[in-house]
Amino acid sequence: MTTSNKDDARAPTPPSLASTRPRKKALPLQSPKPASEDPAVPARLEQITRHPSYRPADQDPDFLAWDQLRSVRLGIDYQKAELFLEQHRIRHTIVVFGSTRIKEPKAAQSDVAALEQAIAAHPDDPTLGPRLTIARRLREHSHYYDEARRFGALVSRAAAKSATERLV
Repeated sequence: MTTSNKDDARAPTPPSLASTRPRKKALPLQSPKPASEDPAVPARLEQITRHPSYRPADQDPDFLAWDQLRSVRLGIDYQKAELFLEQHRIRHTIVVFGSTRIKEPKAAQSDVAALEQAIAAHPDDPTLGPRLTIARRLREHSHYYDEARRFGALVSRAAAKSATERLV
């Protein structure tokens, strides 16, 4: 629905903001009852303010770990890196994304060995077989961990050489 200028002229003026002057007396419920009126108040206030739900969201690691906040955590991680790079006047970077599940070969082999021992000790445990299958698959891919290190070293040497050449 559109309105004409004539209708706009008759629109009520919004109320002015409340006074910003400090109050001489606090509004009711702005401060807790004194202990003289209710002896349980201090203990209840202590219990409330110590409860994790009372923490500010950005200072609550339990809350920030919720799965629903994964995108927020990723955004913060991204922003932290961006601000750090900007602060240090780093204009060019290379970012390599990979799997967080890939481990260095030694650690991957250790996981396989631990699960093999667990199966030997508990052959009836139905959860161990699938976990061992996954661990073996991850061990097969663990060579990529070293490949990523080699790639990083290669890029670092190339960048250092380029920077040196620009200085000369």
